[in-house]
Amino acid sequence: MKLKDLPASLITRNETALAHAGLLCRAELRRLPDGRVQAKLWITTRSRANARGTRSERIVSNATQRDQTKYGLVRLLGAPPEGPVVVVMTRFGPGVVDDHDNLPTALKGPADGVAAWLGRDDADPSIGWCYRQAVDPVWSVLFEVRRVVRRPRVVAAALDGG
Repeated sequence: MKLKDLPASLITRNETALAHAGLLCRAELRRLPDGRVQAKLWITTRSRANARGTRSERIVSNATQRDQTKYGLVRLLGAPPEGPVVVVMTRFGPGVVDDHDNLPTALKGPADGVAAWLGRDDADPSIGWCYRQAVDPVWSVLFEVRRVVRRPRVVAAALDGG
């Protein structure tokens, strides 16, 4: 059995193995006064659009980000919500990337990790994606998963200002 195939119940008990595999990153849970919950994971997210390196290096980096996100969300949030959701991801880093193409590319690995945690494909119409970014000297990604009644892509577009 591969580490990525471990059931969620074993992940929290087996953090040493995750750390040795490089899949355990610093994580923090935030509970906001309005009842929303945010998870912050310290993951380095660079745009892949203009990245140097081999294709296999990019694939490994994307897979690592995906797994770090999936296991981080399981540790912090537990079981995923049912039904339609909007996922708001805020990328923090020392610089900003182009909003319309490089930002979603930089957050592709974490988005795949959220989809894996939800148990769905990232193209599933029941998931709306909202990408944001802010300047911070330390790399990290802030996740907020909001349950919505219907039409998550319309809600995500409204959150993006579109």
